[in-house]
Parts: sequence; structure tokens; C-alpha cells
Amino acid sequence: KPDGIFLQWIHIYELDLGTLSSIIKALSSKFADYALYMPNNGDLLIVATKTGKVPEPSDKIFTIPATAAELKKIQLKTIQDIQARNVGNKDVIHPLFLLSDIRANSDYYPVVDNRAIKARFKKNGISEFGELMTYKTPVMAILGNRTISYTHLSKTDRSFNFTQQAVSADDIKQFYRQTLREQLTNRYYQIESVRLVKMLKNIKHQQNYDEIVYTWLPALHFFAEKTTPYVAPGDLDFIWDDIRATEGYSSFPDIIHDWVDLYQAVMNRDFPVIKGKASILLKTEQDPLQRKYLAVTWIVSLMHEKDYDEVLKVFDNIQSKGDIHLDFLEASARYHIKKQIRKMLT
Repeated sequence: KPDGIFLQWIHIYELDLGTLSSIIKALSSKFADYALYMPNNGDLLIVATKTGKVPEPSDKIFTIPATAAELKKIQLKTIQDIQARNVGNKDVIHPLFLLSDIRANSDYYPVVDNRAIKARFKKNGISEFGELMTYKTPVMAILGNRTISYTHLSKTDRSFNFTQQAVSADDIKQFYRQTLREQLTNRYYQIESVRLVKMLKNIKHQQNYDEIVYTWLPALHFFAEKTTPYVAPGDLDFIWDDIRATEGYSSFPDIIHDWVDLYQAVMNRDFPVIKGKASILLKTEQDPLQRKYLAVTWIVSLMHEKDYDEVLKVFDNIQSKGDIHLDFLEASARYHIKKQIRKMLT
């Protein structure tokens, strides 16, 4: 049916990315578009259309009493609970499956039949989706042009890591806001939220270089890791304002200003600032984990601007093989360049 929607369930436990890539390559050759959703940590839903784009889910589904009741049983109570499970559509996620040179599954070349048993025996599992979705540069959200606030997620859902982390990020936000109000509340906050916010607010009491750079800056990195993938632009501006209101902040080391500006720019999708600050920090940053973050962030900003040729120039100067985030971004740039060439030739 040309205007129909195809839906397929597949488990991602006891499966490896190469085998799934074979399945997706076969599907992609027959459907114009597809989108992937993770209902929980171990399952995947493939939604595909023969023509046009896969439509976005609508909150109208929750106005149907019988359907809303069934969804509630699996902790899907708002449209955000569904949106949070969106891994990406074909334009965003397909390059991940091109990292493997495995051929598309078919009756003539039954790749899956031969590999699935091995994957089950070895108890493989596909972790790449989670690694991409929860990285502190929100790669999938930026490439998919998604700016969703997860304030109204189900607080009782324990089946999906992303939603649990998003609920924790909202807890951090709410506790920080509570500290600014300076009034008592009966709300319970997670212990990790309390500790993290207190570490972040310690900047008010740290004035010398070593305390700020070697004690407070790691807390800032941890804060960004726990919040950035799960907030919408502007959600945490009040926190950045509070940090900058610290007495003597203007005289703090430049590295502090640059990291604060960068993290806020990433959250707010301010791509010119992202490029500028990431390039500045890359000149002096020594920590391999932070250097990778800066590289990923810089590359994502170029990807957003569709400057794919510049992305490949970046990869000429860095070692990325074996890192899922960088490998995915390089494959994504090459994928979109090929799409542009095909479009020019047709």
C-alpha cells in the first residue's frame, strides 16, 4: 500500500550491530524512509513508509481512552514518553549501519540466519544507540533538529535508560532552582542531584586558580554530562546566569569562561559560539576525554550547517577509528555528500 506504514519489532539483545545493519540495509532498499524507536533497553521498533517521510507521533493518541489506558500500562503517559524513544529517522541514523560493509540480507544471501545464532550464543547486545543518545553532545537530537523538553516524562518508567537519565536531569534542574528560592520544600530530591548541585555552587566559595580549575571545573563537566542530552534550549539558562553572577567571575581563568560558554551554547544550539569556543579549547585541552568531546561538538556544529566537506577535513587530522561517536559522524558526512551528488545527477 503506497501510503501505508510498515511496523517491525526486533530485539537488540543477543544481536550485534553488523547483523542489524544487514536487516536495515535490506529494508532501506524497499522503503523511502524509516524511523527507529526503542520501547525499552532491549527492543527496537522499525517504522517505515514506501513514499514520503515517516510522520511524527501525535499526542492525539492519548485522547483515545482505550489506547491511552493500554499505553499507561507500559508507562507511556505523554507524547514526551514516545518522543524520548526516537533514535532517529533514515537521514540521521542510516550512516551508523554503513559502518559495516556487511551486505543486505536476502533469501539469496541469508546473512542474518548465519549470524544471529552466533550473536545469541555470544550474548551480544547493541549498545551503540544508547551511547549516541546519551553522550553529552546531543548528537542525535542536533542532527535530527529535535529540541524537546523532557519535563513531563513518566517518573515511574524503569524500562528505558534514557528516560531515567532525563528524569534525573530534571531533578537536578528543579533542585538547583529550589536553592535559588531559599525556602523549604517537602519535595524529595535524588541524593546525586543534591551532591552535584552543591558541587556546582561551590564556585561561590572558590577563588584561587587551583580550586577553580582542578576542583570546580570537573564538577562542571559532570553537570554537563548529566544534563545536556536531556534539556531543551533555554531550560538551564538560569543556572548559567547564577554561575556568572558569582563574585569575581570576570577575573576567573579564561578556560572557565570558555567551558561555561561552550556548554550553554551546546544546550541552546548556538552553533557559531560552539565552533568558536570548541576551537579555542582544543588548542590547550590535554584530557583525552575532553578533547574528544570538543572534537565531536565542533564536528556536529559543522554537520548542522551541512558543511560536510569541512567535516572530512577535520577527520584528516584526527584519529577516530574505533570510537563510535567519531566513526558515526564521519560516516554521516560521507553519506550526505553522496546524497548531494546523487541529487545533482538526477
